[in-house]
Amino acid sequence: MRAGLTGFLSVFGAADLDLSAGALETFESADVSNLDVCRLTDTKAVLVYTDVGNSNYGTAVVLSLSGTTVTAGTPVVYKSVGINSKNRVVRVDDTHVIVGYADSTNSKTFAQCLTISGTTITTNTELEVNNGYSALIGLMSFDSTYFAIGYRDPNGSTANMPICSLLSLSGTTLTEEDTANIHIGASAQDSIDMDGFSSTLGIVLYRRSGVTYARQVSRSGATITTLDADTISSDLSAQLCVSALDSTRAIVCGYWTGTGNTRTRGLIMEISGSVFTNGTITDIWDQGNFTHSYVDVAAYDSSNAVVCIKAHDDAATYNGGPAVGVHVSVSGSTITADSPVIVESDYAGTHIANCALTSTHGIVGFRSSNGPAGKAACLYLS
Repeated sequence: MRAGLTGFLSVFGAADLDLSAGALETFESADVSNLDVCRLTDTKAVLVYTDVGNSNYGTAVVLSLSGTTVTAGTPVVYKSVGINSKNRVVRVDDTHVIVGYADSTNSKTFAQCLTISGTTITTNTELEVNNGYSALIGLMSFDSTYFAIGYRDPNGSTANMPICSLLSLSGTTLTEEDTANIHIGASAQDSIDMDGFSSTLGIVLYRRSGVTYARQVSRSGATITTLDADTISSDLSAQLCVSALDSTRAIVCGYWTGTGNTRTRGLIMEISGSVFTNGTITDIWDQGNFTHSYVDVAAYDSSNAVVCIKAHDDAATYNGGPAVGVHVSVSGSTITADSPVIVESDYAGTHIANCALTSTHGIVGFRSSNGPAGKAACLYLS
């Protein structure tokens, strides 16, 4: 699982929990974009981002948690050319993560293992996954050896057709083992996101022609296969994200721009054999005329998830809306959303990502327009 919480059980009744946010920590004093974050240990996370203030270099930082206080380590550049794609990061073990990204300067897509000692990050040799630039990146772990990266292939039979590659890790060296089509004959739109159910099964989420789809991603040894696509809905317009709750269920979220106010929505997808069963799409946050421009979801355990949303009401500047977290309780295939908790009340800019460290504590990172800067905070259930 992307959050690194495989095997965690719900320790509270989902309805008994309230979400709170800790104090803000600035991890980057310059402008940032394209954030992602993953659990490293119960008290540490690794956040990756594009450092807009430093030539759009790909950058990583360790965020340490003590109680509900987040402290940032020293950021380290892992790609010293411009990155305008989504940066992705997944946990390997307590001292390693995998990052996925696309180099817009040289028009190539890469993955790399980063080594962490305390709060010090060391880069390693990157792997060229595709000789083409993909603005959309998805990344998931099957286990500590095998990983899947999803991307748009600009050189395929159909331009920007979504592909996934199976990667293996030995020490800090990544090898591309196999590839599989995610969707044949069509380009992907807006988002690609992935997460793992087990050491042999995962889910990839994407959009094409205004409809959201999911596929199972299956691994057998060093071979990767995608199964038939399942149509989720046209009621999720963009910013698709997914997080596995357990070995058979995942929570899927995105924002919707249909009739009425723009809103963030979600549903549960349950897997049985080769078939997904979709739960009912439920509104998670409806905040008037704000545009929910960035959304991310993290499962805290099998019964609880946190959805983080960056809202704005100005298409030109992205200012004016808050960054919020919403606790979502899960019972079977039914989700119930609590009222949003403000992480930063205004000037929260764009781009947001969150992960769970334990079944009660997690970290959210986002771009704040108040600077602009990169900021992070603890989110905790109690």
